[in-house]
Amino acid sequence: MEYYSGIVEGLEERINNSEKPLNSIYVMNIFNHLTDDESIIQEAYNSAEMNDRNTLYILLQNVKKENKNVKDK
Repeated sequence: MEYYSGIVEGLEERINNSEKPLNSIYVMNIFNHLTDDESIIQEAYNSAEMNDRNTLYILLQNVKKENKNVKDK
């Protein structure tokens, strides 16, 4: 749980700080830890490549909700 929170916070910080570069491999690896959905992982990679921080933020929020729903069951 702590590990999950730490990587999510680190990614959120990077997404929200436009002065920090988005490394597409880093982003893809983080999303790979958070979800098994290959389409989300690919979209995260593509968004990082295009420096699309808004889409990355939305994807991350969706994955966080998905993971919370799984834990609640």
